[in-house]
Amino acid sequence: TCSIDQCENEKIIEWFLKVIPEAQICSESWRKEILDQEAVRIGDFFKTLPHRHRTGGMFGVVLKLTE
Repeated sequence: TCSIDQCENEKIIEWFLKVIPEAQICSESWRKEILDQEAVRIGDFFKTLPHRHRTGGMFGVVLKLTE
């Protein structure tokens, strides 16, 4: 998302994972390769912060469906 607000990001992911039990956060090692090395990693999430990265705030997570 283009927000760093937990209510718009982490809380939505927590809700989504409860509603869609087949979904999970992707934790494979390749996931790290697609994330900007300058991004702030918080657990399985990443964020950019305006004051640190000179860009808009952003949030990301990689999800996958299991069988």
